[in-house]
Amino acid sequence: MCFRRVLIHGLLWISIASLVLPGCQTTQTEIPEPRLEDDFGEFTTPERITEESVHRKEMLRQRAQLELALGGAFPFSIFDPSEDPLTDPAPIVRGKFSFEAFKDLFFSLSADWARFDVDDPAEAAEDYQIQNLDEYDKLDFLLGFDYDIPLFDDADSIIFRFGLAAGVVWVMPHDRIATPREVEDFFQFVLRPAIGLRYPVTDHLLLFGELSYDWVPERSLVTTESERISGERPVFGSGAVWFGLAWEWD
Repeated sequence: MCFRRVLIHGLLWISIASLVLPGCQTTQTEIPEPRLEDDFGEFTTPERITEESVHRKEMLRQRAQLELALGGAFPFSIFDPSEDPLTDPAPIVRGKFSFEAFKDLFFSLSADWARFDVDDPAEAAEDYQIQNLDEYDKLDFLLGFDYDIPLFDDADSIIFRFGLAAGVVWVMPHDRIATPREVEDFFQFVLRPAIGLRYPVTDHLLLFGELSYDWVPERSLVTTESERISGERPVFGSGAVWFGLAWEWD
């Protein structure tokens, strides 16, 4: 009798436990990805939120860049390309510092230098003021901005950049030995639009190529005795092709 009662009680507790325990077990609930419709009624999958995906749209950290560029400068007038500047192309070097003020918008400070050789006066059919010079140095100091547009969604995407800078150019003439007049140095306004492509090699290093043009208003050369030199005004505007490296950090 006792054995029978124990057996009945045991079966009863097993039955109760089998009903209660499944309710106490916890299972991980899977939340399906939301299905969103675009403006054309097509279903789209939302992009995963990561630091990289957010940084493509928002400025999570402020970046700075230091550039070193080399290139070639080619004097010509953008308003009269057929005019002969009587000046040879010249190598040019540039240093530039910029910082990101807004997402992909950089403000910059730069300086560059080039030395241009002037053609032999005997080769000119007309009278030009530039014939009084053997060569001249051109030193630019510029403030500007650049805007980056990644061409693809990848982190290592090629970047299209356009920019505009303005400042002053310091022209330092070197007189011809046979010319008794000493031509005075002068400062002039310069405006430089530029476009280029940039490629991030690593997280902190970029390679770039760039095209730019320096617009410099024409002005007459003057001697140190404040005497204006006669002849056609010289062309100090020039286009340039640049190649360089940029170091980036935040």
